[in-house]
Amino acid sequence: MGTYVDYTRLANPNVFTGLRLGAEFSGNTTTLNNYGGANVNLQPGKQYDYFEPRKEGAYFIRKNGVNMNSWFNSNDNKKIAISAYFGIETLLESGRDYVNYWFGFGPRIRFNDKFVISYFIDREYYTGDRGYVTQINDDVIMGDRKRIEIEHTLNANFNFNPYHTLSLTLRNYWGTVDYNTNLFTLQDNGRVNPSIYTVSNIPDNPNINFSTWNFDLSYSWQVAPGSFLTALYRNQLFNFDNESQANYNRSIGNLLDQSLNQTVSIKLQYFIDYNRIPNMLRGKNKKRVI
Repeated sequence: MGTYVDYTRLANPNVFTGLRLGAEFSGNTTTLNNYGGANVNLQPGKQYDYFEPRKEGAYFIRKNGVNMNSWFNSNDNKKIAISAYFGIETLLESGRDYVNYWFGFGPRIRFNDKFVISYFIDREYYTGDRGYVTQINDDVIMGDRKRIEIEHTLNANFNFNPYHTLSLTLRNYWGTVDYNTNLFTLQDNGRVNPSIYTVSNIPDNPNINFSTWNFDLSYSWQVAPGSFLTALYRNQLFNFDNESQANYNRSIGNLLDQSLNQTVSIKLQYFIDYNRIPNMLRGKNKKRVI
């Protein structure tokens, strides 16, 4: 169990940016399961964000953030191990309905000392998240948005022996950003006022639907201590559009319609012990003298 206090300032200009207080509790059971029972983080008062506005000297204020999270990892020595976590965050601020929750879960199966496979799903959801949209003339335009992020990862490793390994990684990421129609203008005091701009009358549509697929198959050979020869086959799909209200299945369908990018590479990573070079050179010089 522990507590902490984080007091942060910006380097240039030298100004206060935020205060965070927290308490956490974690431990291990007699069966070697590891967990974080209840972690609580508070951000009391005004927090000054100098990065979100994307304009020098401008800042955005958020107030009284609260989040809680917990996690669990079962004993890795078991044939089947599980990892999981979840959390939730909100703002105790008038006029804001911000909520962010996240969770992840995945099993790992060790079939034997040579073959291990694992899967993990991670999901994050935001509503009422206020962020940068664009800049028009000298005005920074911001908006409330809903964000969803989902990531699936599958890993498999087969060790033929200590020197030869075959690895497979599959990863699919999907994320959307969907702004409310009415936008805000950031003021000099870090607050926002209703704007004359809406999502439909600004130059570029800020709504985003982004998805990727990656498939990596690699074979690694340890040719010398700390040195590896690796052969890699990779294919990738990528899609970016403005269909922010499309669901996961529709977005995956759009992704699979894209052209497949494929890569084959061979890499040699060789470790040279710098400390041994002078001795090697002296040895060669002696042989030349003889």
